[in-house]
Amino acid sequence: MKKTNVAILFGGMSTEHEISCRSAAFVINHIDRDKFDVLLFGITKKGIWYKYQGKTENIVNGTWIKEVQNQKAPLYSTEAFITELKNIDIVFPVLHGKNGEDGTVQGFLQVLDIPYVGCGVLASSGCMDKSVAKAVFKATGIPQGDYVTLLKKDVETGMNQCIKRCEDLLEYPCFVKPANAGSSVGVSKAHNREQLTEAIRLALKFDGRVLVEEYCKGLEVECSVMGNEEPMVSGTGKIVAGNDFYDYNAKYVNQNSQVIIPSGLDPELESKVKEYAAAAYKAMDCSGFARADFFVDPVEKNVYINEINTIPGCTSISMFPKLWAQDGIHGKELITRLIEYGFSRYEYVQSFQMEY
Repeated sequence: MKKTNVAILFGGMSTEHEISCRSAAFVINHIDRDKFDVLLFGITKKGIWYKYQGKTENIVNGTWIKEVQNQKAPLYSTEAFITELKNIDIVFPVLHGKNGEDGTVQGFLQVLDIPYVGCGVLASSGCMDKSVAKAVFKATGIPQGDYVTLLKKDVETGMNQCIKRCEDLLEYPCFVKPANAGSSVGVSKAHNREQLTEAIRLALKFDGRVLVEEYCKGLEVECSVMGNEEPMVSGTGKIVAGNDFYDYNAKYVNQNSQVIIPSGLDPELESKVKEYAAAAYKAMDCSGFARADFFVDPVEKNVYINEINTIPGCTSISMFPKLWAQDGIHGKELITRLIEYGFSRYEYVQSFQMEY
């Protein structure tokens, strides 16, 4: 039987470049080689594309770029990538953050009329922009904490007014984050006005819009979702942050946080989390796979959605594959399902008329 050719994209022009490389290694190591042939395309932080044929460990440790440069591998532009399409059946973007998870690559692939794994343009861009996602959650009736959205131009012309808007709605401590970023890049916890001011300035280094959010007490709980029109939702896991909160350093540098699976939530709260995860997934028009993050207060029985990640991390510490493994769906089967969902979504999109 002829194998399916899968192009895996990794790296990318993003603050999450290194995390993407580590996630890509999981996909490469777990893809079913009896069913799929793999082509690898690495994207540098400057946006240069390379066709990569080296060792997976060099993707993880970051030496893949020197390797392809030393071997004088063909330098790729997006135009050159297009010439490879005749050898590609489906693309698997393992690109976290901007220029990969935000609908840009998805739109590029859609224009090229090639199937790809994961969410489409609308879901990718909407979930990446947390202010847009929160507006959809609010309209859908999915519980979430209060928040304020600040624009860079408003902050630059009136920081005091922006601080007042936040203090009128929210209490300290509160969280500050770029509207478009992932892996907790640029996220801060502010306990007073001075810290809030500095946190806003930090977040504005990564995006032109900033979210200031209510601090929701309780547990940080996550669940994995996959599928298209009728998604499956995994059981839940919880995070015990090693730092003050689950920031980038706690996730990927210090690695002193604990991921506990299963979460141990009581059945009522577990059911609520899974219900809201499916509702949010559908409301954002997600497909393929995603991870939904929540704050859960076991005492008050409150469940608040935090965000949806449309290309969740698949590193050694990442919740997405661990949750499915807990439910009996392990790496090889998981990757196969995600690829199949990509083909299914492509066929669904192609089923609509293009002429009137």
